[in-house]
Amino acid sequence: MSDSWNPSYEDFQNLFSNNYTLRILVSLAQLKNMRGSASDIASILDIHISTTKKYLDILNKFRLLEKEFEPTRQGKPTYYILKKKKVNISLDLIKMSRNFQKKISIKDILIRERKGIYPQVSFILTYRGSIQAIKIRKKTKAHRFITHKIELSSVESRFMQFLPHPTMEPEHFFKICAKSQITDYVSLKIVNNFVQKLLKLKIIKEFSKAELDSKSN
Repeated sequence: MSDSWNPSYEDFQNLFSNNYTLRILVSLAQLKNMRGSASDIASILDIHISTTKKYLDILNKFRLLEKEFEPTRQGKPTYYILKKKKVNISLDLIKMSRNFQKKISIKDILIRERKGIYPQVSFILTYRGSIQAIKIRKKTKAHRFITHKIELSSVESRFMQFLPHPTMEPEHFFKICAKSQITDYVSLKIVNNFVQKLLKLKIIKEFSKAELDSKSN
């Protein structure tokens, strides 16, 4: 086994996004010579032997333990050996983030600002003309008006700058992001959550391709 394990995002998730692998490693560390069979571990942890074998084999796949066969013994048992009590794991978060971005998708929806939202919705601008907050005025059941204010992050403000106005054609989410110079996954996810919030508040509208095609005919 190498001195340090450098997993990808997917490998790390596969290995540790469960309740078994860490408990198996800890149990093996306590056994004599840090060596045990699947039945030994299953008995210690009180889990099914097939589950134990599954995660022992995953640990073996990533070389965090070794596998040893004893063909001369009855039943030809397989033993798993932990070579070190300290497992060094090196996480390259930049590399893992790139891997993570490839695994998670964001829907590329067609959107624009909804018509007729004023004066219930108003934008608070900075001295440079960018949107720093959105004010929403709503009427309660008691016929009173309350105002809700949404403060925008710098990324959200940039996105709003390029969101099509009600008189413009809708554009795809990623195209608006590209115009706003929003390209990294974290920022895209933040803006995507922001868009979902604006859709619920009926400040922006989502369009289907069929809906646009029918309007153009």
